[in-house]
Amino acid sequence: MSDQLDQLQKAKAKSDKDKVSIQRELEDLHAAMDQESKGKQDAERFSKQLELQVAELQAKCDEQTRQLHDFSNLKNRINSENAD
Repeated sequence: MSDQLDQLQKAKAKSDKDKVSIQRELEDLHAAMDQESKGKQDAERFSKQLELQVAELQAKCDEQTRQLHDFSNLKNRINSENAD
């Protein structure tokens, strides 16, 4: 009977030790998950900022292309008028 009690106490101690270990691991995983989630949010925010910058630069590029086309047409018209 004493042996059985001793074995049960050892099994309980091992079980408690395993429980603590699993709880620590779970806490570590939660912390890692929180960190990954924050990193993902930061990356998404940065991505949106870059998308806005790309859109602004594309708009500027389109405007400069339009101006270049207008100036080219004006140059051709002036050259044509001067040739007459």
